[in-house]
Amino acid sequence: MADELEFLARGTPPPAYEIRDLGLLDDGRFCHAMDVNSEGHVVGEADTTEGVHGFVWRRGAIVDLTPHRRIHSSAIAINDDGYILGVIEETPNQGRVARLWTASHEIRLDGLGIGGGGVRAINNNAQIVGEMLFDEVRPAGAFLWQLGNITDLAGRYVDGSTAEAINNYGQVTGYLTTLRQFDQAFFWTDNRLFDLGIGQGRSINDHAVIAGMTYQGNCKPIACVWENLQRREIPLLRGSIASEAFAVNNGAEVVGAMTLAEGNRAAFLWKREYIIDLNTVIDPVLGWNLQEARAINNSGQIAGWGYLEHRHHGYLLTPSDRAPTPASPVPPPHQGAEAIDIPDIAPERTEMSFQDMIMQQIAEEARR
Repeated sequence: MADELEFLARGTPPPAYEIRDLGLLDDGRFCHAMDVNSEGHVVGEADTTEGVHGFVWRRGAIVDLTPHRRIHSSAIAINDDGYILGVIEETPNQGRVARLWTASHEIRLDGLGIGGGGVRAINNNAQIVGEMLFDEVRPAGAFLWQLGNITDLAGRYVDGSTAEAINNYGQVTGYLTTLRQFDQAFFWTDNRLFDLGIGQGRSINDHAVIAGMTYQGNCKPIACVWENLQRREIPLLRGSIASEAFAVNNGAEVVGAMTLAEGNRAAFLWKREYIIDLNTVIDPVLGWNLQEARAINNSGQIAGWGYLEHRHHGYLLTPSDRAPTPASPVPPPHQGAEAIDIPDIAPERTEMSFQDMIMQQIAEEARR
């Protein structure tokens, strides 16, 4: 009620959303949505009788990406061309292996140079980021993959790093693991790494606005954004004690989760003029308790999960009367940020296209 009164005081009604239940696989115990593309296609992971499996939801139907296989799989990200990035764990001893799903094929990414299962994101140019082992001496580090070429984003001077997100201009955010008490968020562009201070970068839009989290003095996480590489904390909802931001779109709308004092979670939306509990903008009669908002596209559609009938269900929220927010040229990095030059270890770029590389990999796997 307090949130609604704030809107009424400004003469602006709260936004209205339609919610779609993504359903469950094999009547499983949970479904977690992780990403949504511009078409409103959603990916994530869901419980099945054969283990936790990655899924894609489109046009009202949820589809198991690894059907009839007793393995663990997860779909992590999807780009606007429908390429789905994820991981598979065949056995507990094997470890996770990165996968790419196209409309008709499942492709092992270790055959394309991405070892392990530390993939995190894929953009519309089929550039992939995450973390991987570069050698047997140092911990896993942040990488950028493009057409078979690997770039080490963080260099050798840290104790580990992860690239969490990449925008359509090839700019990357993530975090460095150092000997300090907390992680250090970073922004990578044009072969330069900018230290953003304490926190984690989780998402980056095409305007180089970054969403993630920092830490307050008592070690609790607080959602924040970096714009022009300057940090701004997102205010807490009333009754909340901590928060995390998971995604930002080109309209600088940020989604994430708030931790309430009693330990429950609440999905939130932040836009410059307001922050709102997403549970207040859906029909309460439907019985949802939205826990986390994991992704938001440029049309304002939001994917995540919440409780429905005592189980975690994935959802897709669609706002009424919204047009997509376009990309725009990227502003230059803020001159006040701390920049660190890193060595460019990427080999010369191949002339092979992404589609050619995928088809070549499919042919190689068919011969095995």
